[in-house]
Amino acid sequence: MMKKIVLFTLLIGFCAVLAAPSIQAGESTAQYSAIERISTPRGNMEARVFVMPGMKRMEMQGAVQILRFDKGVMWVLMPQQHMYMEKPITAAPGGSADLKYLERKKLGKETIKGMTTIKYKTVAEDQE
Repeated sequence: MMKKIVLFTLLIGFCAVLAAPSIQAGESTAQYSAIERISTPRGNMEARVFVMPGMKRMEMQGAVQILRFDKGVMWVLMPQQHMYMEKPITAAPGGSADLKYLERKKLGKETIKGMTTIKYKTVAEDQE
């Protein structure tokens, strides 16, 4: 049980890192799905992202994160552990008190399935 709690706590911290760029950027006015690539000192991962105005869902290995900007709430679901957590979304730039933004860089435009998109790289640092 203790191992589950530790894993869940680590996942919540990681999800806060993943959510922070969305919070910083604000909600999307477009509806889309994509693969988000995340690089951390502990390794790289991919997450499947589904976005609608006011909402974002991110599916990653063993967890699902749901952001509802319209309700100001974030849920993290861990189905295999039969656990979930609900947290308020902080709308302030930076989104989370434990993160410090170093850089949000526009990498350029890409056309995907006929739609012009803007590709960004966001770098955040944990203050610990």
